[in-house]
Amino acid sequence: MAMLLDQNNLPLLYEKKTFTIFKRLPESIGVYRKTTKNTGDYKLRDSVLNSVKYTPDFIDDNLKQPNAFIIECKGRPDAVFMLRFKLFQRYCNKYHPDVKLYMPRNLTQCRQTIDLILKHRKT
Repeated sequence: MAMLLDQNNLPLLYEKKTFTIFKRLPESIGVYRKTTKNTGDYKLRDSVLNSVKYTPDFIDDNLKQPNAFIIECKGRPDAVFMLRFKLFQRYCNKYHPDVKLYMPRNLTQCRQTIDLILKHRKT
């Protein structure tokens, strides 16, 4: 993907920006559980929901410009990644509604991504 972006004079910002897609909740929530290593007694423990962050592979150098893009290259996404990516899509819909998201999974789709970006840039 990096080679194709470079060949087409498109911005090549690799993993340069991390987005906070879920903010940490200030309050603790008591949960009955063992420790995270599954040791100790099953008892009420404090749990803090931490922030969830997401760093896409490639981002446009200016996300405020028309037809800006974010590319996440993922050959075989697992269930955890897909959940995080869906949270990221929700974040983009709210804060960057004009940004185009791409998730190519092979070389053919990487080439199609470049074609789509160039097509959108011309309009």
